[in-house]
Amino acid sequence: MPRELVLANGLRVLVVERPGTGLVAVDLRYRAGSRHEPRGRTGLAHLTEHLMFAPGHMTELEGLGAVYDADTWFEHTAYHTLVRPQHLERVLRLEAARMRESPRRLGAQREVVRAEVLQRVFAFPYGTHLPHLLPLCHPFGHTPAGIEEDLDAITLRDCVAFHRNWYVPGNAVLAVVGDVPTATAIELAALAFTPVPPGRTELIAPELPGRYVTGEAPPRLTVPEPQPLPAVYQAFRLPPEGGAEIEAADLALRVLAAGEGSRLHRRLAEEGAQSVEVDVHRFAVASSLAIVKVHAAPGSDLAAMERAVTDEIAELAAGGFRAGELARAKAMATRAALERVETVGGLAAELTLEAVQTGEAGRALTAARRIAAVTEPAALAAVWRLGAPAGVLTYLPKES
Repeated sequence: MPRELVLANGLRVLVVERPGTGLVAVDLRYRAGSRHEPRGRTGLAHLTEHLMFAPGHMTELEGLGAVYDADTWFEHTAYHTLVRPQHLERVLRLEAARMRESPRRLGAQREVVRAEVLQRVFAFPYGTHLPHLLPLCHPFGHTPAGIEEDLDAITLRDCVAFHRNWYVPGNAVLAVVGDVPTATAIELAALAFTPVPPGRTELIAPELPGRYVTGEAPPRLTVPEPQPLPAVYQAFRLPPEGGAEIEAADLALRVLAAGEGSRLHRRLAEEGAQSVEVDVHRFAVASSLAIVKVHAAPGSDLAAMERAVTDEIAELAAGGFRAGELARAKAMATRAALERVETVGGLAAELTLEAVQTGEAGRALTAARRIAAVTEPAALAAVWRLGAPAGVLTYLPKES
């Protein structure tokens, strides 16, 4: 388990010593994502993340030989740095400066963000699926990519206000993992971050829209886009992150749609499907979301493939698991969980993620045990709870 302490200003610090790695990972995660954006300012969290990489900051990190990155998601923004242990103190002071100092200019970052969104969302096959699906069926309503006209409207004042409101010690979790003594890591973190003022003590996120109610006919959208193949994507709402129910639901969905041994892959491959996939997005303050993706050969009957998904869910709910199905799903999930924490950087990121989403950083090290503890009745109950899709997206490819 990680060693933990909370500084006087509210910053939570997590340390795991990994001798012999020759590296140390620093991960700082804020509860500040796209769900915290005010109305009409979608994309603000992502743009603010970009502004927090001042040119001098990046130049200094590169001079230390550090690898650095950041990401903005619905419920949080994280900054990741991997460096040699002798440079840990400097990296921590740079992170403290990022927390303390608001952005000073927009510069070209609006266009950098716009280009990144175009590359990752609109130029990537089916990268538009979350922007299409969320307004149909989830309270978050939009993705961290935001809406282009909102991005155009964002001002430096908006970014400064977002930073001052959310980039405060009590709204953040710091993890230090790697080849440094625990006592040293704690001392350096305290020296770097204790001078940072605590900031606001009450943080109030914008109210989420009311819960969507799924009737017999789910909301649906058909989009003509220049995609490689026709496809049908079905979204299902799942329990929030943090409890046993989401683990059971994740395993049930792997039985249905993960890998070539899944029920849907075996069934739909005979009907012209080129691939079947499932993504599970775990959220803490709203329903988690599963998206079952079926990519079909040109001319395939997409309506029949859509029905096959719901038929297989009903068949699994009625007949239970076949021999070996749940064990296969557990093996896949366990491997994925272990991969996420096998490096110092991966473990640091998982520690801060669990701390922000569930409050329990140690869950990052117990995923395999939680997966093993899921019983067949619990996984079957998760299938029953899937119900009808919350939203359906159909892609009809067209020439670009």
